[in-house]
Amino acid sequence: MLTLGLGLQWQYLQVGETVDVTLTGIDDAAGDVAVEAGVVDPFTPNLNAGLLFEPHPMISFGASIQPPTTFEARGNLALDFDGNSLAMVAFSETRYDDEDVALNIGIPWVVRAGVAVRPIERLEIELATVWQDWSSLDDILIQDIDIEIQSDSPLVPEDQRTVDDTIALPAGLRDTVSLRLGAEARVHELLAVRAGGFWESAALAEDEVSVALVDTPKTQIGCGASGFFADEHFRLDASFAWLFFQSLEIRDSTVKQIDAGVFDTTIPLVVGNGDLKSHGWIVGVAGSASFGPHRRSE
Repeated sequence: MLTLGLGLQWQYLQVGETVDVTLTGIDDAAGDVAVEAGVVDPFTPNLNAGLLFEPHPMISFGASIQPPTTFEARGNLALDFDGNSLAMVAFSETRYDDEDVALNIGIPWVVRAGVAVRPIERLEIELATVWQDWSSLDDILIQDIDIEIQSDSPLVPEDQRTVDDTIALPAGLRDTVSLRLGAEARVHELLAVRAGGFWESAALAEDEVSVALVDTPKTQIGCGASGFFADEHFRLDASFAWLFFQSLEIRDSTVKQIDAGVFDTTIPLVVGNGDLKSHGWIVGVAGSASFGPHRRSE
């Protein structure tokens, strides 16, 4: 009637991103510099735990929890001034590299709970909810930056030729809740098919959304299938889903330029206003093996 589970995880994180930051705080790409980061965290452990309560063959209750994960990925950072109006007149070089920077990012608590009913044989319908503690995620920090701008120009004072050792990519997220509904039918001894969808609240307020960080209320629809082999000791799963974000017309944005931290006089401008649409797709595959007598045969 009661099943407990524990999963141990080896988590690998690789991030590659290019973002334009401002030197001058003007609404012109000629005042920007490209920040290119490529970092890897090859191993961060975590776990998850869950329980399944089945008081009757027609109904099951389940819940699971996953603690937060803090990644510290290390790698290279480059500042590319190519195209910047000051590059040719004020800087001796247009590209500066630091081969050892750190990017710190956290993945929050995740709590799931659901109920599954089996009104007829070979059909299961499940309703679930998921809560994610995104409000605990602070700004995403690129740290340990050691770059000094090479310049002989009076336009760049000597005490302003060192880039700040930390660049903050704003997060400012809030918790999310999603509602999920799905069904699975065993159409053959060797095949199960499923379909479902969910709605999820946004981790960002509308005035905090930008092309650099998109999260709005969203819906997803998906389908999948499972194949069973070797008397159900081996299982292969596959799934596909479309994700639709809410379209926004943002006119009161609070999203500002990211300051490179070179000049003390820079005042970043608001750059988040505009019309935004976004969607995505997800593909998943998984395989699992079990040992000993199988539960169905029992």
